[in-house]
Amino acid sequence: MQRTLPVIAATPDAKDSDKGATVAEALPKILYAMGINQAFGVSGGALASLWGTLSNSPIHVIHCRHEAGATFAAVEAYFAANRPTLVFTTAGPGITNALTGMLSARDEGAKILLISASTPAPQRGRFGIQDLSLQNHTTETSLTLGAPFNLAASIESAEQLPALLNRIAHGFADPQGFVAHLSISPSVQMSVFSQFLIPSLPNRPVRLTCDPETITKCLEYFREPIALWVGFGARHCSHEIIKLAEALQAPVMGDRRLIGVS
Repeated sequence: MQRTLPVIAATPDAKDSDKGATVAEALPKILYAMGINQAFGVSGGALASLWGTLSNSPIHVIHCRHEAGATFAAVEAYFAANRPTLVFTTAGPGITNALTGMLSARDEGAKILLISASTPAPQRGRFGIQDLSLQNHTTETSLTLGAPFNLAASIESAEQLPALLNRIAHGFADPQGFVAHLSISPSVQMSVFSQFLIPSLPNRPVRLTCDPETITKCLEYFREPIALWVGFGARHCSHEIIKLAEALQAPVMGDRRLIGVS
């Protein structure tokens, strides 16, 4: 079964007045069009421009006490609403404080975008307290691909954003989880975003199946006394799971996220 990936394309929502918008002004509108309607994080001076526009956008912004708490809240918000969520942090420890939650997000299959501030180019490598640069030991885990992220990039100019947002849109459309990080300096946040494009994200449900050999093996296991562990990913199959449990006369254990799910 082939699945058509979404592309970022101009739509009627992209008004002429938006074409001269700054990155900080454009990003909240684009992210909202991509399905993000909740944001969690901690603001800071280096994120002031984006923080201001984000707070005045349709996205519901929740300011947290700590970046780790913000990322875990974003993970649970994704699973509760089945919509990608945004995490925002300032530079330096704002980023590193979020890494534990981002690792958890990728491990659990959530769809999260982390947007952080970064040290302006002229100040990088001078070992400032919030500097994250190639001369800094935290760069390898926080700004590049690796365990926490499916996609990570340090934005040096507004021209990089369309291609990166397109890749993030593809990731969010995939049935699997997707965790991304965009690090944007204050100067880039204030630069003009000439390619103001709204992503088109059609909702195409994907039917997951398994091969006959796997089904046969599962039936063999079912001949023995078993218990069913029901995770949050099965929350939309409650009717089928109840029928299976009754047919097998098997006890059922539930994931803590299933509380309140019928």
